Amino acid sequence: MHDDAASVSLAVSDERPPTVDGFAISLKLPNGQYQLPYQGTNSPTQVQATKDGKGYTITGTGQATTPGQSGVRDVRFGIHVTCP
Repeated sequence: MHDDAASVSLAVSDERPPTVDGFAISLKLPNGQYQLPYQGTNSPTQVQATKDGKGYTITGTGQATTPGQSGVRDVRFGIHVTCP
């Protein structure tokens, strides 16, 4: 997905269960840009993926940057993608 305000990049294996090889979420707002880039997982349960037919659901916790704040903070996320 990509538009003027938001983008999601995702790389998932075709294994069962799938593994998340990389992802990035970016959201531009008037007060700045929020980013959640791929970080190597700290534990096997930090990012999880499931597959149902042509759909993938990825959930987990990542390190995000937020406008006006230094450093990063934990952000929970969930993404559902259906492949053509």
